[in-house]
Amino acid sequence: MALSRRSPGETSTDAPAVRVRARRAVSESDKAARREAILSAAEAQLREAGFEAFSMEVLARSLGVARGTLYRYFATREELLLELYLTQRSRFAAALTADIGQGIDDAIFIDRWYEHATSDALFLRLQARLGSVIEHNVSRERLITAKRGMQAEMNEFAAYLAGCLSIDTERARRLIVGLVALLLGAAELDNSPRLSGLPEEIADSMGLFASRRVFTDNARLILDGLRREAEGPPS
Repeated sequence: MALSRRSPGETSTDAPAVRVRARRAVSESDKAARREAILSAAEAQLREAGFEAFSMEVLARSLGVARGTLYRYFATREELLLELYLTQRSRFAAALTADIGQGIDDAIFIDRWYEHATSDALFLRLQARLGSVIEHNVSRERLITAKRGMQAEMNEFAAYLAGCLSIDTERARRLIVGLVALLLGAAELDNSPRLSGLPEEIADSMGLFASRRVFTDNARLILDGLRREAEGPPS
């Protein structure tokens, strides 16, 4: 976790897309600049139009280039979306690691994970479509390259979390996987209709299914379970 209707907390990109010069990029610096301009405009369109309506044709028009120019940089629509996801993923990891340190309290760590992961709805929406849609229309070679990059980033992230939480790196990896899966499921709970004037007992019951409460309660169980596992059975 269509984006046509912005969710609370989702950022807006109202600045006009950067136009790419129509001439073919020649130097490596030209190519890098054009690639970044395409990604920037694609992110803006994705936020505005939503996942289903995201279009390479519309993107090309906004940049003032032929659609074929886009395909010289990204072989498919989904390959471009994969790059946007990888950027969002790196932003999340960088923001969280900058906000936590060694000896952090478990409850504070869990709260900050939730805050950073939900601060931009685009991150969760791309994450939710990664395995079900995006990766199915990316070349095997590009997907393997992306997976290797994600694995290296996860290893670095896990090593940092291990030091912050005083757990081993393998359990930190399992914690990351568990929290990602938990948050994707919990985020879906916020799609329920917002109703006012409910009887108190109904409102209280619905409150049990708020994404933040579901995530924080169960994230603590996951982390506690990993700690108990590390300690081994009681003697």
